[in-house]
Amino acid sequence: MKKNLLIVMSLLIMMSVLTGFQAVSTNPLQQSVKSSLVPVSKMALPSKTIIGFGEATHGNKQFTMLKLDIFKHLVEKQGYRVFAIEGDFGGGQKVNEYILGGSGTAQDAAKAIGFTIYNTQEMAALLSWMRSYNEHRDAKDKIHFYGFDMQRYDHNKN
Repeated sequence: MKKNLLIVMSLLIMMSVLTGFQAVSTNPLQQSVKSSLVPVSKMALPSKTIIGFGEATHGNKQFTMLKLDIFKHLVEKQGYRVFAIEGDFGGGQKVNEYILGGSGTAQDAAKAIGFTIYNTQEMAALLSWMRSYNEHRDAKDKIHFYGFDMQRYDHNKN
């Protein structure tokens, strides 16, 4: 009980310090963060290098939606053509086949990645966009998808 009370009090003190005992709209830290936010289309992104999309949580749909927005920009404006993810290698090959015009659905492809966190409508939307993008492109301009995890072996054997 004493430990729980100490944790709660510590959290309250941290919250008070972070908010400065002020209303949320006047918090200087929050104002600073808000002032630095820009739309993806206005972001200065590096050209022709590897970009990592880190995320604070797994399975959060907002991160996947943001990945789609950023990846669209990188593909359309900066010539990126590869998307790699911490997912099953063999499943990634199934996704690659799908986005290059193979059979199945975007939902099937998302499921093939092998982790429940990617079996979402948002990931299916990302894969569907990749397939759509690839439909009218020359082979050299098509997007490719790779998984770089080896925890599952079902698709890897195939």
